[in-house]
Amino acid sequence: MSNHPFVPLRHRAVRLLWGAAVISDIGTWVQLIVVGSLVASGTGSAIQTGLVALATFMPQGIASPIGGLLADRFDRRRVFATALIAQATVTSVLAVVLGAGVRTPWVLTVLILVGSAAGATGAPSYAAMQPDLVPPNELMQMVSLGVYSWNSGRVLGPILGSLLMLAVGPAWTIAFNAAPSSGRC
Repeated sequence: MSNHPFVPLRHRAVRLLWGAAVISDIGTWVQLIVVGSLVASGTGSAIQTGLVALATFMPQGIASPIGGLLADRFDRRRVFATALIAQATVTSVLAVVLGAGVRTPWVLTVLILVGSAAGATGAPSYAAMQPDLVPPNELMQMVSLGVYSWNSGRVLGPILGSLLMLAVGPAWTIAFNAAPSSGRC
């Protein structure tokens, strides 16, 4: 078997799951750029802007262990799907709030925090499903795909977020982020 990092993509389930992860990772960075730039331009405060980033990533350390417990006790696909639905719902609410003209930093930060917590709760289920999708000799490549996904999000998300925000505004940019979320389950 080849050691090529993309070998696991020959499996349909891997393509679907990894494709969802790529979209989600890009969306995370799109959302961070959009909301972070709104808070920065609206307040001029580096602290309030930093709190948006903190709300994006802090839940990983708190909600992920809870997600791990859920992944061990319940059907992993169901836990993952529920987390994605919750994340998509919160992202949709964020789009509506932005569309209504709300730019209050604490409102935006709380929504980011709740959506990120939902995503972090589902992350262990995502990771736990991976060994079921590929033969043991492809597991390392499967894990490597996660690194590619996250890094593609870090590169493409800010670019896409900036372009979309200029083209359609912040509310529609976040709405575009919410739309694929609801289809990933």
